[in-house]
Formats: sequence, structure tokens, C-alpha cells
Amino acid sequence: MKGLTNLVRKTRKFSESIQEDVDFELTASMMAIDATAKRLAPADKGGGSGIRGRMFIDTTKFLSKRVGNSSEYAAYQEFGPGFHAADYVTTLPQDWQEYAKHFFVNGQGRVPAHPYLYPAFEQERPQLIKRIKKILGWRRFFKL
Repeated sequence: MKGLTNLVRKTRKFSESIQEDVDFELTASMMAIDATAKRLAPADKGGGSGIRGRMFIDTTKFLSKRVGNSSEYAAYQEFGPGFHAADYVTTLPQDWQEYAKHFFVNGQGRVPAHPYLYPAFEQERPQLIKRIKKILGWRRFFKL
């Protein structure tokens, strides 16, 4: 989350009210990412809560938010196992590629990748950065 992390770090130099506005925008974006990811996630085929039902949003930390999925197989749905992962993961930014490596087992999986969280993040990120820049008055203070 290269540009976003740097932008939020710069936020700490501003007034408490500006920081609160940025924190609000981060929370709103996490909710938007969650909703989009749930829409894009594969449907539950087994009668459990499935991928969609295991999404979470953590907004408890000031200026630090998380959205994800607590399912044990969520990463395998996102990235695909085996040769499916090799095809998809190489198209992702380096930080996501590094994260995906944690889920490599033996390269034998057969389920195609079904990306849902990364596309949701990528859809929301430009709008969030634009809103934060507007809050900070970016033209006067810095360039990204």
C-alpha cells in the first residue's frame, strides 16, 4: 500500500481535527473495500459461512485500519494454489507477491484463483488517496 502508507504517515504532522477526518476516510474506505470484496468473493458452496461471511474490518486503531478474511482458505481462494497461483500472483505488486508466498504448499492445487480482496482494494485506493489529499490541502504541502 505504498502511496497510502506514506500519505497517512504525513497526516500525523497535521492538526487533530485533520487527523480525525483522515481516520474517518480510512474507515469509510475499509467499509467500501469490505462490501466490494464480499460482492466479488466466490459464493459459499458448502453451507458454511464461506469466504463472504468471514470478512472482517478492524477500525480500532487510529489512522491504521485493516480489512481481510479470517477463513483458513481465503488466501487460496484469492491467489489460487499451484500453477494457478503462479499465473496470477506474478501480476500483483511485490508486497502482495511476498504475502502470497506464505501460502505456497506444494504446487499441486487445482482450484483457479478467484481474486476478490485485492481487486476491491485497488478499486477503492485511488478514491481514498484523492480524498485524503483534499483533506490535507496537498498542493500546498507535498507531492506524491
